[in-house]
Amino acid sequence: MNHSMNHVSGSKSQRTLSWALAVLMPLTCALSFCPDLTAKAVRGGKRPEAARGAADLLARAFPEALEGEAENPRDGGELFRRTLDSDLFSSGSVGLFDVHVLRADELKSRRKADKLRDKLLKGLKPAADLVARLWPAGGDGLISGVRLPLVVADSKSGDTGYGDLIELLDYCERLGYSGWFPANEVNTGANHAAEVTRTWEVQVFNMADEVISDRPQAWIEHGCGYYALAFVANRSLRRGAWGLVPPWFSSGLIDELDIAAYDSAWVGQESWTKQTPGWYRAGWSGFVPQGSTPPPVVTGPPADLAVTVNKTGDPWLDFDASETRHWSDLAADRKTKAPVSFAYAAEMQSFLPRDRAAARCLMHLLLETVPADETLTALLDTPVKVPRDGMPDSEPLTVLLARAMGGVPEVDELEALSTRELLTKLERTDLIAALVQMGAEGALDLRDHREQSLWLSRQAKFDGRTRGQIFNVFLEVEYVQQMAEWKALAPRLDLGLQEALAASKRYPKKSRDVDKVSVAFRAALSADPAAGGEENGGQSSKKRSRSRRG
Repeated sequence: MNHSMNHVSGSKSQRTLSWALAVLMPLTCALSFCPDLTAKAVRGGKRPEAARGAADLLARAFPEALEGEAENPRDGGELFRRTLDSDLFSSGSVGLFDVHVLRADELKSRRKADKLRDKLLKGLKPAADLVARLWPAGGDGLISGVRLPLVVADSKSGDTGYGDLIELLDYCERLGYSGWFPANEVNTGANHAAEVTRTWEVQVFNMADEVISDRPQAWIEHGCGYYALAFVANRSLRRGAWGLVPPWFSSGLIDELDIAAYDSAWVGQESWTKQTPGWYRAGWSGFVPQGSTPPPVVTGPPADLAVTVNKTGDPWLDFDASETRHWSDLAADRKTKAPVSFAYAAEMQSFLPRDRAAARCLMHLLLETVPADETLTALLDTPVKVPRDGMPDSEPLTVLLARAMGGVPEVDELEALSTRELLTKLERTDLIAALVQMGAEGALDLRDHREQSLWLSRQAKFDGRTRGQIFNVFLEVEYVQQMAEWKALAPRLDLGLQEALAASKRYPKKSRDVDKVSVAFRAALSADPAAGGEENGGQSSKKRSRSRRG
């Protein structure tokens, strides 16, 4: 008998979450950050029509005020929140999470809806407590100052509740709710067939989807918390910072939050075989040799036979090892010819189970052992603002990570260069030529894509087509710069992880071991990777460092 488990994919092969790319929320273009684009369209007389399902849901939520709601809709966020606060939902809160269970379909009974709500609140508490520790509530930040709704339906085939919620969310996004629309769609066939639909502000779940219904109790106790923490992590990374997020970075942060809250990872994979050895009773057949006596007749039941269970699968996906962030496995991996390397993964654009395990461990070290004056989560808590020129004001993720590491000179040097100096250093003079050819050479003296966007907004000489081409070059320059900065960051992260693992062969639990690992990790982050970590207290030899880089 074969058994297997994957806490993310369930049994729908088309929606299996690949280890190679566990990104739950799509990237958006610069304009998608502006939440009032569609609201302006509404005020200009282009109010969208509510789909039938959304209209039905509003009619049930506001039976006495339907006409007023339909004729004069409030802004999308307010309308959606008021609907969730109606008697149509069983609602409750834990930390920053607001749970709203739709009283429809399989949950028409208030008793059933209330019971599920209470179970979900209990399951979410570890996640809420962790978020409160890493993003202290009471601020006005991207996480510390918001409430995040989790809306739950239980709609089997033929039921409409989950689909109605998707249509309502789509309608509210078209009224300017979170800025998810128009860069991203909500009311799609893929969302209707999935277990979850999400925007920048909301997650809507269908308990009847087999991804959840195959293991409902485990999902209530842990899976929902995993989704909630993934939502927090992605909201932080993709709205609190600028630029592409490497898969290992987002997956590592999500997994670390999950393990820290629930003591084991929701995402993983393992399998085992259960076998009973063959057995037989000795007997005689054919003829009995002359002079021999047949054996006595065997009576009674056969002896109990042992059952052998053989666990198989990739050890980097093992749930049991996730609690200790695969520490022992990664420590042993240091002695191999090709130990895990973020620099190598970045260069080859690869993301394997071993890389994910290393990313979990690295994020644990960054969140738990780095001094708390500028923590990564605090740096990712700044809400994005979009000025009139349309370029979000958020800092590049590479810059924020460098700050959380205590400063990285190579990143500071790249940030200090003018665009002309940067592109010359990185051998991308083709981009210099492109800006000069379009008459935008003035932007080459600026250091930052935000400065360039502001400069462009003040130039009246460019037509719309040329303006768009120049803007795209600014985005490409920023991409080139961040890729160079990731190449500067990755060797330091590699050295930090390796030195932490060298300081303790096993996952550090005692305070003295934790202190020892913390000192080694912080010293390695500030050391020169080319020197093998010998600066600032690093303990690596140059020979060992060369072996790692190879």
